[in-house]
Amino acid sequence: TDVSPKSFVCPHSKQTPFGQDLTWTEIVELWDFGPDPYRHVSYALHNPYGQFPAGEDRSAAFAVAADMSPWFVSGDIVPPGTGTDAPQFLSDHWTKPNVEKGLIMRANTSHHSYEGQNIVYADGHSSYEKTTDAGVAHDNIYTFWPTETPTEVERRIGQNPTARDKQNDAKSKDDSLLVI
Repeated sequence: TDVSPKSFVCPHSKQTPFGQDLTWTEIVELWDFGPDPYRHVSYALHNPYGQFPAGEDRSAAFAVAADMSPWFVSGDIVPPGTGTDAPQFLSDHWTKPNVEKGLIMRANTSHHSYEGQNIVYADGHSSYEKTTDAGVAHDNIYTFWPTETPTEVERRIGQNPTARDKQNDAKSKDDSLLVI
C-alpha cells in the first residue's frame, strides 16, 4: 500500500511533506525522505535497516512508530539532559516523589510537552502512553537494550543512541528502537 508523504508529517509541526519542496533532482536522493529526513518526518519509526527489522512475527505489544524520540532533534542525536532537562532516562524518575513532581515526563517526546506520546503497535492499534516503557514486556521504545538478555530494569531504561552504527541498534526482535 502506498502512503502519502503528508502522512508522515504532524499537522501541528513546521515540517513539510517530502517532495513538496524539492529543489534537487538526483534520483538517488528520492528515497528515505531525501538528505534531511527530519524535515519531512514528525514521527519515530522502528529502524527498518537494523539487525531486527519489524516483521509479521512481532507481538501486538511491539511498538513500530510513535511521536518523535526525545533523543533526536533536527536529525542530530542528543545526549542525556542534566538536572530536569530532557531527554532523561526513565530510571531517574521511578521513585514516587519524582513521579508526583512530573519529572518522569522528561523521558517522553517533546511533541506533547513531555506528557506522553502516541504509539502505533505491530497489530495496527494505537495508544497514548504517559511513559516510554510501553513496548513488549515494558521495553523502552526510544532506547535499545544494553545486552541481548536484559533484566526488567534494563528493558525499561535502555541505552540512549549515541551514533548511527551497529552498536546503537535493537538487540532482539522484542527490542523496539524508534528512531528517525
